[in-house]
Amino acid sequence: MSRIAIVFDFETTGLEVEEGAEPIELAAIAVDLGLPGIPEVGRFDARLMRVQKPELANPKALEVNGKTIEQINLAEDPVQVFADFVEWARTFTPAEDLSLPAYKRRRPLLMGHNVKFDIMFLKWAFRQYVPQGMKTYDEVFHYHTRDTLELALFWLVDIQEMNHSGSLVKLTEYFGIPHDAHQAMSDVEACAEVYRRIHTLVKKIQQEASMYVLELNEDTL
Repeated sequence: MSRIAIVFDFETTGLEVEEGAEPIELAAIAVDLGLPGIPEVGRFDARLMRVQKPELANPKALEVNGKTIEQINLAEDPVQVFADFVEWARTFTPAEDLSLPAYKRRRPLLMGHNVKFDIMFLKWAFRQYVPQGMKTYDEVFHYHTRDTLELALFWLVDIQEMNHSGSLVKLTEYFGIPHDAHQAMSDVEACAEVYRRIHTLVKKIQQEASMYVLELNEDTL
């Protein structure tokens, strides 16, 4: 059965929304978790957007993502960016579900690398720029999420000492995945491919475990 995940990523002006950090670039792809190979089924191209308080932008954050205040000031209106993002994300809820209460709809779940960080900015942006804020957020997205950082730390024993700031880079190096780090769409594509690699690894482990159990059962007959 089809199950859509929206893999998304922000570039931001800092690390903490409480300290005035804001999202400046958003990119996303939709993948179908229910199909072999977890294919991409939709794309929201990277969009650069203005911020409310450019004076609070952290120079180190801008150095990391390669953006400048001049670029941000000339970028798109975030109200339009998030209106388009909501409209795009809504297309992954089946039309026949729209008459149901939100909690019963087959809504896409969110996926990211250290996804709690990006969800923090996403919820902030919905409150700032999207009509009905969190009500719309809950109507559009499922409450379940997927986090490739958590999956990697659980399943990949040899990289369990990764730190949060550089772990996606380490994972793409580990798997040999091309990756232009700290560019929103490249991070999204890398995250999706990391998920595919971990998913394949887990399936292999499960198959080997099933065969081992079967052999044990046969030995006891």
